[in-house]
Amino acid sequence: MSKRAKKPTSVQLRILRNRAAGLPADYGRPFTRSHAAGWGSSEFSCRRAGWLDRESNLTPEGRTILETHGGAV
Repeated sequence: MSKRAKKPTSVQLRILRNRAAGLPADYGRPFTRSHAAGWGSSEFSCRRAGWLDRESNLTPEGRTILETHGGAV
């Protein structure tokens, strides 16, 4: 795993599950301005942690996080 291994938030898990299912990372994103900004920050933090690559594809580290924290891969 990456240097900054941590427990993902519920939004980060939703983003990783979306990508594992082949859906866009923002599938199911809330439409209010404040929640949408939080979603974008969560997606960026998934990239920074190494769970998503630049194109928002799931990395092996992201799959490990899903397996470890209860997400379907």
